[in-house]
Amino acid sequence: MSSQESDLPTYICHPVPGLPCDLRDGGIEFDGMALKKAINNIESQLSAAITGLNPSDQRAVDEALKNMDDTESKTDMGANALLGSSMAIALAGAKIRGCTLFEHIRRTYDLPHSENTSLPVPIFRFLEPSTGAKSGKLRIRGVYAVFSNHVKRSHVLTKGLALSHQLSVLFSQKFGASSAHTSAEGSFCINLDKIEQCIDFLREAAQSVPNLEFERDIRVGLDIGANSCWDEGKQKYEIVQGMAKSTQDMIEYYKDIVMSHPAIAFIEDPFRNEDKDSSAELQSSIGIRCNVVGSDIYFSRAELILAGRENGQTGLARVNLSHATCLSDLIGSCSNAKSVKHDVILTDRSSSFSSEIIHIVSSFDAIIEGLELFSCNALTHFL
Repeated sequence: MSSQESDLPTYICHPVPGLPCDLRDGGIEFDGMALKKAINNIESQLSAAITGLNPSDQRAVDEALKNMDDTESKTDMGANALLGSSMAIALAGAKIRGCTLFEHIRRTYDLPHSENTSLPVPIFRFLEPSTGAKSGKLRIRGVYAVFSNHVKRSHVLTKGLALSHQLSVLFSQKFGASSAHTSAEGSFCINLDKIEQCIDFLREAAQSVPNLEFERDIRVGLDIGANSCWDEGKQKYEIVQGMAKSTQDMIEYYKDIVMSHPAIAFIEDPFRNEDKDSSAELQSSIGIRCNVVGSDIYFSRAELILAGRENGQTGLARVNLSHATCLSDLIGSCSNAKSVKHDVILTDRSSSFSSEIIHIVSSFDAIIEGLELFSCNALTHFL
């Protein structure tokens, strides 16, 4: 198996207890981002570990790969090397079977399916308010454009590109041509002072896209990233600079925003990872109007997905490819989420597995309700 077949992820992963981490070379080459160590692990140790195994037996291959690294964050082999190897074997297994990757995944994991397979609906991360060169007061992690089922699947990508273009035009007009730059994930980095501005910009951009109605066809997702907004000393959140609020005040703040703006489809990580009770209280208070999305740490671990639904902490699950060490673990997390009636957002922020992720989501045609997360800059891969 060559390193080219694995299509290694190209994002930074900082070690977090319980979560897999990429292996990088460090040093000065590519600012420490080089992958020679991970590639060497694939070509030597990992390839040797799975030599002789049946490529059609994905579970056995994945187990052999995981056994090569018993560290909690997979820092010896690298999560990027492990997941890349697993994906490469899955592609090989599909070729052996003479079928598409999503069909191979369905058969391998005995997934229920319908006769009419459809593409997932993308969710576009279009704004990162806290990453501007001169950040405004708003400190949330990102804002998403969420297409509804009113928009035909075949039209979503083109409308997404049109929306992105209109946002670029709008930001250039409002803040100057140099303001419409994007992050590595393809999101616009604009300095804003409040959440309402994000919603207003998306509404205004949508009005310039033919046959796209705000709230009916497209809604808003908020990625708060509350861990980075928590002041341990004050014991308060500060998602807007200068506006420190207690946990209970934040619950009321989110409720007011959701009630005032029915276009909000979900709120991700509204509280610290360990504060599950507040997430449960918020989800209960806003009901079906809006879903609370669990943190990456919480929902990438299968055993916690089940507990989360039982305790009412969230109504929507995110499963991140970068937090999986192999395809079997990824499918397991998605299956567990759906078994407790969670809708799933499957995300690959690096866009490293852009084509594979479509097959993975499509393999859950009867389980995952068409939700899938792309970076805006990943859209062109499919046009």
